[in-house]
Amino acid sequence: MNTRPGKGNTQTKVSQRRVAVWAGLLALYCFIYCSVLLAAGRQVNILAFGDWGAESSAEAAVASGMKTYLVEHNLKPDAVLLLGDNFYVPLPGGVNDPRWQTMFEQMYDSNVLAAPFYAVLGNHDYRDDLAQVELDYPKARPESRFKMSGHWYRVDMPTENPLVTMLALDSNADELGRRQWAAETEWLNTELSRPRAPWTICFAHHPLFSDSAHGDDRKLQRDWGPLFRKYRVDFYLAGHDHCLEYLRLPGWPTSFVVSGGGGYDVYPIERNRAKFARSTNGFVRLEFSTDTARVSFVDEQGKTLYRFERDHKGHVNVLPPFDEGAGGV
Repeated sequence: MNTRPGKGNTQTKVSQRRVAVWAGLLALYCFIYCSVLLAAGRQVNILAFGDWGAESSAEAAVASGMKTYLVEHNLKPDAVLLLGDNFYVPLPGGVNDPRWQTMFEQMYDSNVLAAPFYAVLGNHDYRDDLAQVELDYPKARPESRFKMSGHWYRVDMPTENPLVTMLALDSNADELGRRQWAAETEWLNTELSRPRAPWTICFAHHPLFSDSAHGDDRKLQRDWGPLFRKYRVDFYLAGHDHCLEYLRLPGWPTSFVVSGGGGYDVYPIERNRAKFARSTNGFVRLEFSTDTARVSFVDEQGKTLYRFERDHKGHVNVLPPFDEGAGGV
């Protein structure tokens, strides 16, 4: 008996292989197409403000304005950055002090602000042993939104396939001392040299550049500035000056944002380098997509004052809408 496969059987197997090849190519195309769509649709939203812990009507107004803004924009942020001077008042009860509830947990409505609040230390946080209390609180209350795992630390958002790398820093060089300051600067260099997300934010309390009362910080410019330039850090966020500012300076790849209007008396604008500067309480929103970052400056009533967007190369466009007369000083 002839057991060799016939011509018909051979043609059938060839056809089946072709179908399998085309099915595999179609599946690969669908995977690539869907991945592109997902990448294009990815977004991370972050709010940022500092100089907030004053137990004041201004702090309450900013918290209320933030809630108003989030509800009106149907927005649930992925993170909030606290830019230092988290408490101007003492916490004699330590991690159990009732001011943790009244000034933070209850102040910022968890129904609209369920995201983690990543904090750094300001100069006022080094008074009355506040720094240690603030470092201890997240350990004692891991369920709290208040997060600060050290004087400096890294967060990638989201954890899987991150879009934004955030490096939290302690800019209080005198309080840290020479050895700790050198260790932090070396850590910053190491983290910036490692693989990072498409966007990088460094944030601390003191600004490198400011047109308000405290002005520029020469030490930060000298010690951190070369790293920002070398590794092309996209954003540096700070507080310390109680106002809202956006500065873009020649020779710097970094967009400098000051958001120190979280709840204390505001400071005047004293120079005119800033692309935008306003002596007001408020906060900043940053929204990141794969190729574009948008920044909005919002006052304590939840009203947008100024918006801009930038790409990875640093090209900047001012965006409407913003209130008439809300541009630079």
